[in-house]
Amino acid sequence: MAGRDDDNGGDGTVNEGDGNNEDDDDQSEQSDESYDPQHVTVPLTLCLAIMVGYIWGGAILFSIWEDWNMLDGSYFCFVSLSTIGFGDIVPGDEIYSGQGLDLSFIFCSMYLMLGMALIAMCFNLMQEEVIAKIRSLMRIVKYIFRCER
Repeated sequence: MAGRDDDNGGDGTVNEGDGNNEDDDDQSEQSDESYDPQHVTVPLTLCLAIMVGYIWGGAILFSIWEDWNMLDGSYFCFVSLSTIGFGDIVPGDEIYSGQGLDLSFIFCSMYLMLGMALIAMCFNLMQEEVIAKIRSLMRIVKYIFRCER
């Protein structure tokens, strides 16, 4: 019991050191301010790698399903995912040549819908990163010119 009274101060509260925890509060406030879920940035190279990888993955997929070469597959994926959609290369020759509707038609549709969402997300993340870099550059320029006065 005596050990408990020394730890608690006898009144049920825990005493920590000398009672001065301002340093602990400052450190916790700094860590809270440094993380803001609204301002999470993703590197531009990662977004570009995801987009290129998704297009090349689709090119490989369509080269297997449709007997296209890699250039035709990547051209179709880029044109379709960027919502340009010229219509000069269309999947379906191998899909409709069979007796019934093949599952590859459903996978193609899902690939395109997921890809459009992924491309839009990557463009949005890249836009936010560029805006953040421009704002930080403007802060630096303002600070430089303010110091010269």
